[in-house]
Amino acid sequence: MRVKPISVLVLGIFICQAQSPITTNVETKPSLPNNPHPHRLGETFKEWLLAENSSVNSICAEKDNKKACNTLKDIRFNKRGNFLDASGITWKFSDGRLMGTDPVDAIGSGMKIYIQPQNGFESYISAAFFKKHVPATITQNQEEAQFTLTSVVLAREESGLGKIARCAFLYCIGIEGIQTATVELISPAKEVVWAYNVRKSGAHSYQSTAEAIAKHLLAEVFDKYNKQLLGY
Repeated sequence: MRVKPISVLVLGIFICQAQSPITTNVETKPSLPNNPHPHRLGETFKEWLLAENSSVNSICAEKDNKKACNTLKDIRFNKRGNFLDASGITWKFSDGRLMGTDPVDAIGSGMKIYIQPQNGFESYISAAFFKKHVPATITQNQEEAQFTLTSVVLAREESGLGKIARCAFLYCIGIEGIQTATVELISPAKEVVWAYNVRKSGAHSYQSTAEAIAKHLLAEVFDKYNKQLLGY
């Protein structure tokens, strides 16, 4: 049977298309250069498992992972505990969230904190975070933050008669007034995970107050977990 030339052309195009490799444009996200693990402080236990491309059930299905299986089950149920992985990193969980690692630099980026506006006092807190080297990322997008830091600041200046009275009987102590501040670290579940109250002399001691907040947050939240003082 004689094939018409136009049919041969069509057949040749079909064969060429069938043999040509199919290419697709796949968009890939760049990995963090200084972060060996795709994790962040403050992520939930479920998010941690997703980043590990694993699950408690899949780990428990392996015969040689009985210890790891029991540890992860305990963390899932009690929402706290330590897990030592095969690479030698200890992951520390509390309140259902990743709060630290050993070694401490296993995670390159810190938890994201949104500082709630408070008449400009949030700027002092932000600056204090950098000065005190708090390992957290401050974000202005509340939706992408893992925690929210709220604050209430009260300042009271001494009256003219009060200053005279204090100078007469108390050697002028407190004539500049006082400032008190209360801060709370709120989780996405609207739970208070940390709180602190500070009182400073001077009604305008915003920098000193903010630095005290950053100092105690570093010691009572970050250092507490990274130095294994959790008690479990």
